[in-house]
Amino acid sequence: MRTVTVDTIKNTVKSLFIDANTVLCPEEEAAIANAEKSETSTLGKKIMGMISDNLAAAKQCGLPICQDTGMAVLFVEIGQEVHISGGNYEDAINEGVAAAYVDGRLRASVVKDPIFDRTNTMWNKMKKAFDG
Repeated sequence: MRTVTVDTIKNTVKSLFIDANTVLCPEEEAAIANAEKSETSTLGKKIMGMISDNLAAAKQCGLPICQDTGMAVLFVEIGQEVHISGGNYEDAINEGVAAAYVDGRLRASVVKDPIFDRTNTMWNKMKKAFDG
């Protein structure tokens, strides 16, 4: 039996979530650089150059690659021989995501109903928990 603490889960989710929004693997960076070099249209070359500049600025400043960081969707599996200690597994995952939004400076852009109720989904409550 393996024991995993909720703090480990929270910190791992936070770290992975921030990385997913701020880091491209070398193959992706190379593909974008190659696309910029091989682009033949003037407009296409300009757009690819802007994307490359944005990636470089995000990397240098430690900021998200894109302002619209999307909606958090996590697929999580846990084995049968794992014991979670120190709290609730699902709460730890949600707290890790919330902490990533704050510490990773991610844009909270999800609303309850995009047509009738554009109220942000509980972000203010999550933010207060991490503002100290």
